[in-house]
Amino acid sequence: MTVTFKLEGLEKLLAKLKSLEDLKFLKAVMLAAGETVKKHIATYPPATEANSPRGPGLSWYQRGQGTHYQKVGGGESIYKTSETLGRSWTTEVKDNGMTVEIGAHASYAPHVQDKESQTWFHKARGWLTTDDVIEQDGPAITQQLADAIEDKLAAEYRTGE
Repeated sequence: MTVTFKLEGLEKLLAKLKSLEDLKFLKAVMLAAGETVKKHIATYPPATEANSPRGPGLSWYQRGQGTHYQKVGGGESIYKTSETLGRSWTTEVKDNGMTVEIGAHASYAPHVQDKESQTWFHKARGWLTTDDVIEQDGPAITQQLADAIEDKLAAEYRTGE
């Protein structure tokens, strides 16, 4: 006994898949994905006691400025060390929409938001790492990309019949 299967329409399918070789249509989706990740990673956790004046002889960190030191005899010293981490995050789409890079220019960014380099101090105060944000946003971004590809294939199929 012989069973024969014949695949019809393969040429049309291959032509449709070939249309995906130019993936520039994904550029907007990738940019939106990068902006979503950037928005989440650039969001500061709530301020803590480390961001509030603590009395004579003690220091605190004021976001956007740097370390403040309240002198015992009165007055204050300010060490302007802030590089405004939240505003330093950028996105850039590369490789014709196949890659999006999200990065921060603040020199101390890895110590605050990189999984491998984050200090215990920042972890204890709720700073998200890039890995945390990717884990959180990754499934939705993957779905957005899959939907865009599916929509493109459907549009190509409708116009190419």
